[in-house]
This record gives sequence, C-alpha cells and structure tokens, in this order.
Amino acid sequence: MRVGLDGSPLLEIKTGVGRYTHELATALNRLSLDLELFYYYGTSWSQQIVSIDVDDVRSIRHTVKSGLKKCLPIALKERIKEKIFKGGYHKNKLDLYHATNYIAPGFDIPLVVTVYDLSFLRYPETHSARRLAWLSRGFLSTIQRARQVITISEFSKNEIIDLLGVSKENISIAYPGVDSCFRPLNPDILQKKLKNWSLKPDGYILSVGTLEPRKNLLNLFKAYELLPNGLKENWPLVVVGMAGWKEKTIIKEMDALIRKGNLIPLGYLSDDELAVIYSGAKLFVYPSLYEGFGMPLLEAMACGTPVVSSDRGSMPEVVGNAAALMDPKNVEAMSRSLESIIDDSQKCDTLSHMGLQQASNFTWPACAEKTFGVYQKALSQ
Repeated sequence: MRVGLDGSPLLEIKTGVGRYTHELATALNRLSLDLELFYYYGTSWSQQIVSIDVDDVRSIRHTVKSGLKKCLPIALKERIKEKIFKGGYHKNKLDLYHATNYIAPGFDIPLVVTVYDLSFLRYPETHSARRLAWLSRGFLSTIQRARQVITISEFSKNEIIDLLGVSKENISIAYPGVDSCFRPLNPDILQKKLKNWSLKPDGYILSVGTLEPRKNLLNLFKAYELLPNGLKENWPLVVVGMAGWKEKTIIKEMDALIRKGNLIPLGYLSDDELAVIYSGAKLFVYPSLYEGFGMPLLEAMACGTPVVSSDRGSMPEVVGNAAALMDPKNVEAMSRSLESIIDDSQKCDTLSHMGLQQASNFTWPACAEKTFGVYQKALSQ
C-alpha cells in the first residue's frame, strides 16, 4: 500500500497537529506491514519525515516556499500547488491520501481525513479570521469526499456526527499515544536539570498550552490569585507555551503576576525540556474550554504529575478517574480545587499513581495499527 500524508504540519513547531502527524508517521513506518509513505509538503513530495525545532522554523519555511515566488498571485500559486500535488500523486502511484490537517487538495482520490475537534464550529470566536476563512474554503468539501474520517476521541466522534452528519460507520477513533520521553525522572537528575530554570522539584504549579483564548489562561490566573499568599509563595505558577492568537491580553495579565513574583513564563520548550518541567511540577492544571483530546494531560500523567483538568469536551475521557475535574468557567471553584489538592500529599500521590496507569493505555503503535486498518477499510469501499 502506497499512502500520501499531508506533511505541511511538520513544517511548524511541533504542537498539536504537527506532533500527531510526526508521531503517527514514525509509528506507521515501524509497523511490519506492506506500507510505503510519501509526504506532501505543499510545493514538493518526499519520503523523508521533516523534524524541526523552534530555531529551524524560519529557515524551513523559507526553503519550502522558495518554489513559489512571492510576487505570484494567490490564485496562480494555488494552481501551481495543485499541479505539483496531482503530479506527485500519480508519479508515486499512490493508493490513498491521508489529510492530517483537516483539508485535502480538491481531487477525486481515495481519501482519509483526520478531524481533531470542531472548535471552529462550536467556538468560532476562539479562532482567527484567517484560520476560519481557510477552513471555510476546503473543510466541508474534504469531509464530503473522504471515504473515512479518523478522530481522536469519542467526544470528537459525536461532534462530527452531530455537526457534520457523517455516518458513524465512516468514523474511527484512533487515540494518540505519548512519547517515551515523557516519564518520571530520577529525583537527582530532575533536581539538577531544573536548575536551568531556577526551579525545584515539587516547587511549582504548571500549565502548558498555546497562549490563546481557548486555553482559558485568564481564568486560571484569576483562580491562582485567589490562593492564600503562603501557597503562592511556595508554589509559583509556571506557564509553558508559545504565543498564539489574541495573546496580548494574556501576556498583559502574565506580566502582572510576574511583577508580583508569582509567575514564571518559559515559552516554547522542546520535548526533552518539557518532560523535565512536567516531572518536576507539584501539580499540573489544564483549564481549557474545549479540546478534541488534550495532549498535555496525557504527557503530564505519563510523567507521574498529579493533574487538575477541565471537565469539558474530551478531557474527562482522556483522564478517566486519574485527575481532579473542575469547571473552567468557575474561577472560585477552580481555586478551591487547586488549594484542596496541592497541600494534600496523599491526594497528590494517589493522582500520580492513577495518572501513570491511565497514560499507559495510550500508545502510538496502537494508533498506527488502527490508522492502517482505516486505510484498508477506505480502499475496500
């Protein structure tokens, strides 16, 4: 079986869709199956997986886009890209194309698409006008042409049925896995590595996510402010994540907490760095308003970190009974939840143990095997 994958998410910093695409492709390549993968990078095809870090993004984007001159009209650029796609699809004699980022080029080909969530339909105000316009141009036509839809949670499957009218027989759930770097670290090693950020093991509350409205960080900041001063002195709030959309208000509130000495921003971190930060946290809190899965929850649990999670969307499905759930819109309740857990060692130990067990249920090999089964199903239709 010769399968084309949308490699464009691999040209971005590895978060969300990019992480899924990279890990899935890697796991598919490791399966002992008759499967060859080809990656479409927008202006070229390759059988090589691109893996970049934050310092590589600008140079990679420049190299990939150099095939299309900036002075060309957008319509002409799109026609050139379509020609490149179609030519590569036929040249490589592909059997199927897997759109890993919502939208596929407009050709009548055997098609599988991954839909992570429908937040842009449920909460369009949490997305930029540019992203909404991009999705409006190609998402529905992709869904209509797709033989099979892959999604990442039972919650998202129900959303796809309810909002898009896709038959449940044409939707498969392939849960993401968690990278092996996310695991509990030896205390001595952990203490040494945390010194890079002047942090101590069990010495901070952690939140991870892109700085954008849907992640609900403003309510987290308000809830944290309500904690007793003694708790804030012992456990500052550490925030990891790159700037996203409408981040100015979020950064302004972060600055206010930084001036008080209560918040430490770390920006975007590599996976290895992030694993250290997860492992060293006293508590991980994820107040998101809507998720199709919520990878940081899985990563934190895999590191043995006690988790407090939003009770919305897919998040209760992901954490099971291994986390404390909270209403992300109730600031006072969120603050009470944090306070009741962080100073309760027995509760933290219980959540840590249960989180490790829950995280072990999610693996990339299982995701790859399920995905390959979807390919077979699509080609049999």
